[in-house]
Amino acid sequence: MLLEEDRVNHLREMQKKMGLAIKQGVPAEKFLNNLTACAEQVQNLHMRVQVRDYEIHVDEPAPMGGDGFAPSPLETLLAAVAGCTETTWVLASSIFDLAVDNVEVKVEGSIDRRYMQDPSVPARLQSIRITSRVTTSEPQEKMERIYGRLQQMFPVAGSLSADIEKEFLLEVIPPNE
Repeated sequence: MLLEEDRVNHLREMQKKMGLAIKQGVPAEKFLNNLTACAEQVQNLHMRVQVRDYEIHVDEPAPMGGDGFAPSPLETLLAAVAGCTETTWVLASSIFDLAVDNVEVKVEGSIDRRYMQDPSVPARLQSIRITSRVTTSEPQEKMERIYGRLQQMFPVAGSLSADIEKEFLLEVIPPNE
């Protein structure tokens, strides 16, 4: 199990309570979780972003006018997709008692930089590839079914524009390989 048992039990209990609340018709707004991030310039294109009690830094690479002090905002978005995907895998494999030894997630994105000069080019990622490499003794077919369900449960990737081409890849690796 990739997650400590007491945390899994807590999450299962939360799921039960939420399922009951949904069946009882609790209004949707009671389930909303409002999030906030505040950014402030440090120097040039280096920004400090405050999220809850955490400080995140972003900067552009030198060729883009920054100092390369930290990942770019776009790289930070890819990191958020990777972290969210990994978290979802850890939660699902633990909650559903899957025999998963390890999960590694790689996220790659493409952006057409012409957007800075050509208004017909959208200022966003053009495509994103999310590769989940899962070490497990579970059958390939079972993992593919689960991955199909999980793709609907990645809130960060799901928050990206529908116009962005999203490719989800799964590599199932038997243990000891």
